[in-house]
Amino acid sequence: MSTLKVTNLQKLDGSAFALGKIGQVKSVLLGTQEFTNSTSFAETEATLSITPTDTSSKILVYWDVSFRRNNSNTSTYCSFQLYKNGSSHKVIDNNFSNTMGEKLWCRANYHLLDSPSTLSSTTYAVYWARGGTSESGGFYLCDGGSSAATGSFTLMEVLPWHQY
Repeated sequence: MSTLKVTNLQKLDGSAFALGKIGQVKSVLLGTQEFTNSTSFAETEATLSITPTDTSSKILVYWDVSFRRNNSNTSTYCSFQLYKNGSSHKVIDNNFSNTMGEKLWCRANYHLLDSPSTLSSTTYAVYWARGGTSESGGFYLCDGGSSAATGSFTLMEVLPWHQY
């Protein structure tokens, strides 16, 4: 086995490599069963705030959760959106589970590298709603009562290369 040791790593033109570093991580374990059959968007348990340390920092948003469709109507579906500071920011999926079968269990997940361009606290949250025709079965997050039914919501600040 060989070991490579260097004191400085440069590109051929003499400039430095822009290697990213993680400045901070905020994370929450999701484990509360949630239900919706509403056509109005509602906030889920996946909500966190982070305060960037540089206006050029990026925020890596990662969401992963167990999902259950509790109906067989393929004319109904679940919509997910990422909100930032209380306003809709990005569509995660506007047609999730539309063609999936009755009482389907699966994972719903999403990731985004966002550029908040601020030094102020920034709140990210996942919202959801039922779409399509009326259906009594609805949708569940973190359903099942086991460790497989949990999820996570994580925010990571990716520092700009000039900060270190």
